[in-house]
Amino acid sequence: MIKRLFLSGLVASLMSGPVYAQDSTQNAKSIEQGKQLFQTCASCHGTEAQGQKALGAPPLAGQLPSYLERAMAEFANGQRGQEDQHAQQMSAMSGLLQNSDQRKAIIDYLGSLSTRDIQVPNRSSDAAYRLYQANCGGCHGVKAEGNKALNSPRLAGMDASYLQRQLEHFKSGKRGASSRYGKQMQMMANTLKSADDIALVSKFISTL
Repeated sequence: MIKRLFLSGLVASLMSGPVYAQDSTQNAKSIEQGKQLFQTCASCHGTEAQGQKALGAPPLAGQLPSYLERAMAEFANGQRGQEDQHAQQMSAMSGLLQNSDQRKAIIDYLGSLSTRDIQVPNRSSDAAYRLYQANCGGCHGVKAEGNKALNSPRLAGMDASYLQRQLEHFKSGKRGASSRYGKQMQMMANTLKSADDIALVSKFISTL
């Protein structure tokens, strides 16, 4: 009986090995393809996808794959891209995003990049900390790390001016009508009652 179980396990191991190797090879090829495709994006988003404040381009390294796919698809089909000059620049790049295989390759590459750990100090007495946790933390995570289950993107590491601009777009209705997730953000942006609140929470997130 023991011998039979050993042989069964050995056969299963031998059968799974080539499949795993094949998946690893395919993933490596996708990452390499994505790296090549990303060169077109690097002029705005940075060579390591770290973002560039001066160009209004957010960091992409460490972002949730599901969010990246949704955002790319929305730019590609015209659901996003008219909010401001920065979005219009992305819209102009949408030709690269039309092909779902190319989008996947770029996402695989971005997922292979290393990101720094998110550190959140104990700031329970800080007004900005409380404002973030009350209005944003439930969806985007205590550390603004994002939440795959809720389709909420990572915010940590983004520039305050970029975050402030997006919140203003959601609040004004310039952004958010393209999906139910966007509409949820429109509602949440309206819980921030003033421009000062938007600036405060944006600055807090940018420190994470």
